[in-house]
Amino acid sequence: MKGHKRFLFLILLLVSSITLAADKKLEERYGGRVIDQTGSVPGFSATYVTIMIDRYNTDDEIAGYAKALAENGQDGLLKAIENHENGRIKIGNRLSYPLSAIRMFEKDGKRLIRALTDRPIPMIEAWRNNRSMDYPFGFIEILLDEKGKGQGSLVAAAKIEIKDGKLEMESYGREPFRLTNITKK
Repeated sequence: MKGHKRFLFLILLLVSSITLAADKKLEERYGGRVIDQTGSVPGFSATYVTIMIDRYNTDDEIAGYAKALAENGQDGLLKAIENHENGRIKIGNRLSYPLSAIRMFEKDGKRLIRALTDRPIPMIEAWRNNRSMDYPFGFIEILLDEKGKGQGSLVAAAKIEIKDGKLEMESYGREPFRLTNITKK
């Protein structure tokens, strides 16, 4: 589809790696900048971002989310993650928004953090009921080096589906926002 970028998504964060204990209260905080690298949002170029992680999901929780997606599509995944809050994201001076599924993978001193949530749908968007309503998820990916500094991406509106046995994520009409200068606080 023209204007859309497809992003392969590693089996809904199911990739087996070393993860932190999911039941432990973490209170990790990361800060940095979010940049609209294509100028697709009028009046926005860059602002600060804060990501707060209270806990990581267990393998069983993630497997349940994957099952919900496989059996009932996006609606099933939305229902499975609703009312789950494992952290929050705050962009600029806006109110923070909950993150539902969060995983961390560690290898060779580097950390990869991925988070998925249902995205906030503005009232006017819901009223218009246009094609953007088919993109109900937000996704964050951050890669931190051995010193705890990193970068990543934020997909503000995504569609998630299983095609040919692979999990795919499609961004709604724009490149992901770039996350830069990410550091642990």
